Amino acid sequence: MTEKRYSGRVFDAAALEQIRAILRTQAGASRQQLSYRVCEALEWRKPDGSLKDMSCRVALLGLYRDGLIALPPPATAL
Repeated sequence: MTEKRYSGRVFDAAALEQIRAILRTQAGASRQQLSYRVCEALEWRKPDGSLKDMSCRVALLGLYRDGLIALPPPATAL
């Protein structure tokens, strides 16, 4: 796989494998929880130090839609 760009960040094969490992080990976690864990693992933060959670969620959704990762179903709003 060549590098792919989502949400302004380049994802190479190593980053993709790291994301897949998180998804495998966090079975049952919500997409939000997975996003937090991916941000922490990739040290993806805003200038103020907080996690770039929404950018990460958009990137994860792009990776999912491109068939590069599997995500749990989205939580449904009541």
